[in-house]
Amino acid sequence: MKNILGYKKTNLNSYCNSNIEYDRLGESKLILDNEREFYNNYKVIEDKIYKSLLDGTYDKDKAINGIQRLIYTYIKSGKNKYLPVLTKKEREQVANSMLEDLNDDLSSELPMFAKSLKAKKKLTPQMQRRLEKIVKC
Repeated sequence: MKNILGYKKTNLNSYCNSNIEYDRLGESKLILDNEREFYNNYKVIEDKIYKSLLDGTYDKDKAINGIQRLIYTYIKSGKNKYLPVLTKKEREQVANSMLEDLNDDLSSELPMFAKSLKAKKKLTPQMQRRLEKIVKC
C-alpha cells in the first residue's frame, strides 16, 4: 500500500545495525503489541491519527512523538518488568515501526473508523471524499 502516513520505510529488521539491537527493539514492539493496557491507550492515538487523516490535518511528527511518548510513560510506570528501558531514538524507531503497521492496515481500518463517525453523525462530506481517496491508494 502507498505510504500515506509518511513514515520512513524502516522495517526494524533492516534499520538496525546489529541483530542484538533488532532483537531488543523487535522484542519491545512485540511486548507492547501484546499489552492490553498499552493497547487501550494506543487505540486512542490510533483514532486521533485516523481522524486527522480524514480532517486533512495529519502531522507525521506529532504522530511519532505521541506514540513514543506513550511508550515512554508506559516504560516509566514499570507495569511490565520484561520491557527494556529504551532511549528516545529507540522509542522513535519502535513508533515508526508501529506507524508502518498502521499504514498497512489503513485500507481496512479507516473505513470502519469512518463508519463509526458516520453513526455518530460526525462524518462530513469532505471527510468522506478524503476517505475515498485514501482507500483507493
